Amino acid sequence: MIVQMLIAEMHDRYALAECLEAYTERIGPLLAKAQGLHAAYLAGEEGGSLLAIVTLVWTSREAAVVWLNGGGHKALVGTLGPYSRGEVIFKFFRVEHEHENVQRHLFN
Repeated sequence: MIVQMLIAEMHDRYALAECLEAYTERIGPLLAKAQGLHAAYLAGEEGGSLLAIVTLVWTSREAAVVWLNGGGHKALVGTLGPYSRGEVIFKFFRVEHEHENVQRHLFN
């Protein structure tokens, strides 16, 4: 599995609320149609930095690349961008362990 994370610092708490609404209206339907999407999460931090973090979990790198090149990623960044103080940062991560012995990983 591949995890894609997008992080944007919002202008203020009102921008965060508007961003969450725009995400639901514009991006939710695109994600519902995305092939190979295992899970999608949007988390909004309220505090000093007001971060919005989108986490997309893809079943394969190929599925993530299709999203990236097929317009979905551009729409997502375009939705977050107007509410953001700066550039929307995005990174891909390979899932190393999933549902394994959590205790073993915490103590090693």
